[in-house]
Amino acid sequence: MEKTAIQDFVIASLSGSASTSQQAMLQEWLSASNSNRSLYSEIKRIWETAGNTPFGVFNTNEGLEMLMQQVQPVSHNRWWLKVAAILLPLFVITGWYFYYSSTSHWNTYIASGVLKDSLLLPDGSLVYLKPGTALHYKRREVILGNGEAFFRIVKDEKQEFRIKAGNAVIHVLGTSFNVKRTPAGADVIIWDGKVSLEGKSNTVTLTRGKMGIVDQYTGEVSGIEGNYEYRCGWANNDLAFNNQALGIVLEELSALYHIQLKVMDPAILKRNVTIRFREIPLAVALAILSETMDLTISNVTDTTYILTERK
Repeated sequence: MEKTAIQDFVIASLSGSASTSQQAMLQEWLSASNSNRSLYSEIKRIWETAGNTPFGVFNTNEGLEMLMQQVQPVSHNRWWLKVAAILLPLFVITGWYFYYSSTSHWNTYIASGVLKDSLLLPDGSLVYLKPGTALHYKRREVILGNGEAFFRIVKDEKQEFRIKAGNAVIHVLGTSFNVKRTPAGADVIIWDGKVSLEGKSNTVTLTRGKMGIVDQYTGEVSGIEGNYEYRCGWANNDLAFNNQALGIVLEELSALYHIQLKVMDPAILKRNVTIRFREIPLAVALAILSETMDLTISNVTDTTYILTERK
């Protein structure tokens, strides 16, 4: 069997990406001799422990050649020499694999958790995701599926960061912003810095607090007037409202704390307020809201609150 074929199905098996044919080839190779099985067991053990080992720059060709030199036939009573000989090159090939997959191969991540999930990207950028949100990523590029994510992008003036969400393409160097994708399109809101939002036929530059929308069907980009910073609050626990309707404030607070805030008089939902809730517990947030808006807030269940005007 060719060295390159053995290399391919061994690495594919260890990384969990082996195809049906590669799995069959692996089984055939393992069945060929006890030394192959012993070697694979040792490689697997080292691979699993090396997954968290820091790595630097690896010579891919040299590492692969060193690894494949170890799969030549040897006598059964000297298989342990093969295992010993593979220790160093295996660390080289393991490092190569994780480095190469982080820079060239697309990875897939689906957010879990109840409130939010987070993911550290290969370049050091951080993403917060709402549960169920899926994305594909490599070093400085992301494809966002339906869902919502907040990005803190590490600045790199030599290489922009690129995010694709349907017909929307977001170009950034280093900033923080929120992206929400639905079947109807995508919207982008800037927390700090600025981004370029590109559609099929036009491009809009967005700055702090601004929102841009890309229609999924036409690909047209529209800049929306107003300050939408509060839409980023779910990720960084910092809800800031500037002359916003109380109805919007209650909606965002409900989503952040996973509660229901109801009013007896719908007219108060139209009252505007400038207020901020930054990394505070629910009880404090409700107390601030009560005093600022002159409201009485009654707890009717563990997660439901009724707001009424004070008399």
